Amino acid sequence: MAQDGSSGIEIFYGGGTVIPPSPEFTASANATEDLVRRAAADPIGYWEDEARKLSWFQSWDKALEWNAPDAKWFVGGKLNVSYNCLDRHVEAGRGSPTTLRASPATSARSPTRICWMRSAAAPMPCASWG
Repeated sequence: MAQDGSSGIEIFYGGGTVIPPSPEFTASANATEDLVRRAAADPIGYWEDEARKLSWFQSWDKALEWNAPDAKWFVGGKLNVSYNCLDRHVEAGRGSPTTLRASPATSARSPTRICWMRSAAAPMPCASWG
């Protein structure tokens, strides 16, 4: 606990300061007023709905486990980020759009299916390790 009796997280939060987005940003945003209201009314339910859009190898047991200042989201759930970023899009027939890929040396653009093929081949040298 902080000396002032707070848990300490308030120091990082910013004390309620709100910095509104620019009108240009707001005009191009994907979030509608309805979405914002729905998320504010039921934040955990909102994030559960969003999480269901991903491919899970095992669904979660509990959406949020909150023990301030620690939060665990989707407790018990198992997913593969690489699968969700690449494989499911190729499987759905969206392998042609460009994917931005980055490495320490360069950034490049490739069709999603090419990134998928390269990522699938990457672990092959390790297969003999068991």
